[in-house]
Amino acid sequence: MSRALIIFVAICGFSYLSYVNNQAVSYLWEQAEAINTQCNKDKKCPVHPAGWSKHDFRYRYDYVYFSTKFYLFYSAEDDVFSIYINYGPDLSYKLVGGVNKVVSQ
Repeated sequence: MSRALIIFVAICGFSYLSYVNNQAVSYLWEQAEAINTQCNKDKKCPVHPAGWSKHDFRYRYDYVYFSTKFYLFYSAEDDVFSIYINYGPDLSYKLVGGVNKVVSQ
Protein backbone atom coordinates (compact mmCIF):
# COMPACT_ATOMS: atom_id res chain seq x y z
CA MET A 1 0.00 0.00 0.00
CA SER A 2 1.10 3.48 -0.63
CA ARG A 3 1.92 5.76 2.23
CA ALA A 4 -0.89 8.17 1.28
CA LEU A 5 -3.47 5.36 1.42
CA ILE A 6 -2.25 4.24 4.84
CA ILE A 7 -2.48 7.80 6.14
CA PHE A 8 -5.97 8.19 4.63
CA VAL A 9 -7.19 4.95 6.25
CA ALA A 10 -5.68 5.97 9.59
CA ILE A 11 -7.38 9.38 9.46
CA CYS A 12 -10.73 7.76 8.56
CA GLY A 13 -10.36 5.27 11.40
CA PHE A 14 -9.49 7.96 13.91
CA SER A 15 -12.37 10.14 12.73
CA TYR A 16 -14.81 7.24 13.06
CA LEU A 17 -13.61 6.42 16.59
CA SER A 18 -13.84 10.06 17.63
CA TYR A 19 -17.39 10.27 16.25
CA VAL A 20 -18.50 7.08 18.02
CA ASN A 21 -16.87 8.15 21.29
CA ASN A 22 -18.61 11.54 21.09
CA GLN A 23 -21.95 9.80 20.57
CA ALA A 24 -21.32 7.61 23.62
CA VAL A 25 -20.43 10.64 25.77
CA SER A 26 -23.61 12.39 24.56
CA TYR A 27 -25.60 9.33 25.60
CA LEU A 28 -23.91 9.42 29.01
CA TRP A 29 -24.98 13.07 29.44
CA GLU A 30 -28.57 12.13 28.53
CA GLN A 31 -28.59 9.35 31.10
CA ALA A 32 -27.03 11.58 33.77
CA GLU A 33 -29.58 14.33 33.16
CA ALA A 34 -32.46 11.82 33.37
CA ILE A 35 -31.13 10.36 36.62
CA ASN A 36 -30.53 13.86 38.00
CA THR A 37 -34.16 14.73 37.27
CA GLN A 38 -35.24 11.62 39.16
CA CYS A 39 -32.96 12.53 42.09
CA ASN A 40 -34.59 15.94 42.37
CA LYS A 41 -38.09 14.55 42.02
CA ASP A 42 -37.59 11.85 44.69
CA LYS A 43 -35.23 13.95 46.87
CA LYS A 44 -32.72 11.07 46.73
CA CYS A 45 -30.88 9.35 43.91
CA PRO A 46 -31.95 5.91 42.76
CA VAL A 47 -29.73 3.09 43.97
CA HIS A 48 -30.54 0.89 40.98
CA PRO A 49 -31.58 2.65 37.76
CA ALA A 50 -34.16 0.74 35.71
CA GLY A 51 -32.54 -1.42 33.04
CA TRP A 52 -29.10 -1.46 34.66
CA SER A 53 -27.53 -4.67 36.01
CA LYS A 54 -25.62 -5.17 39.26
CA HIS A 55 -21.86 -5.22 38.68
CA ASP A 56 -19.66 -5.46 41.79
CA PHE A 57 -20.48 -2.46 44.01
CA ARG A 58 -22.14 -0.46 41.22
CA TYR A 59 -24.53 -0.88 38.30
CA ARG A 60 -23.67 -1.34 34.63
CA TYR A 61 -25.46 -0.62 31.39
CA ASP A 62 -24.16 -1.90 28.05
CA TYR A 63 -24.67 0.76 25.41
CA VAL A 64 -24.17 -0.29 21.79
CA TYR A 65 -23.66 2.32 19.09
CA PHE A 66 -23.26 0.86 15.61
CA SER A 67 -21.24 -2.24 16.44
CA THR A 68 -19.24 -0.69 19.29
CA LYS A 69 -20.15 -1.61 22.85
CA PHE A 70 -19.61 0.85 25.67
CA TYR A 71 -19.92 0.12 29.37
CA LEU A 72 -21.62 2.72 31.53
CA PHE A 73 -21.20 2.45 35.30
CA TYR A 74 -23.35 4.06 37.97
CA SER A 75 -23.25 4.35 41.74
CA ALA A 76 -25.19 6.49 44.21
CA GLU A 77 -25.29 7.41 47.85
CA ASP A 78 -28.37 9.18 49.17
CA ASP A 79 -28.42 12.50 47.33
CA VAL A 80 -25.42 12.18 44.97
CA PHE A 81 -24.48 9.89 42.11
CA SER A 82 -21.64 9.30 39.70
CA ILE A 83 -21.89 7.83 36.25
CA TYR A 84 -19.07 7.13 33.85
CA ILE A 85 -18.29 5.43 30.59
CA ASN A 86 -15.26 3.50 29.45
CA TYR A 87 -14.61 4.04 25.77
CA GLY A 88 -11.09 2.86 25.18
CA PRO A 89 -8.03 1.54 26.90
CA ASP A 90 -7.62 3.74 29.94
CA LEU A 91 -10.13 6.27 28.60
CA SER A 92 -13.25 7.19 30.50
CA TYR A 93 -15.62 10.11 30.99
CA LYS A 94 -17.22 10.75 34.38
CA LEU A 95 -20.19 12.85 35.43
CA VAL A 96 -21.61 13.58 38.86
CA GLY A 97 -24.94 14.96 39.98
CA GLY A 98 -27.59 14.71 42.64
CA VAL A 99 -30.31 16.45 44.57
CA ASN A 100 -30.12 20.20 44.00
CA LYS A 101 -26.94 19.73 41.97
CA VAL A 102 -26.19 20.39 38.32
CA VAL A 103 -24.70 17.50 36.34
CA SER A 104 -21.02 18.19 35.83
CA GLN A 105 -17.71 16.55 35.06
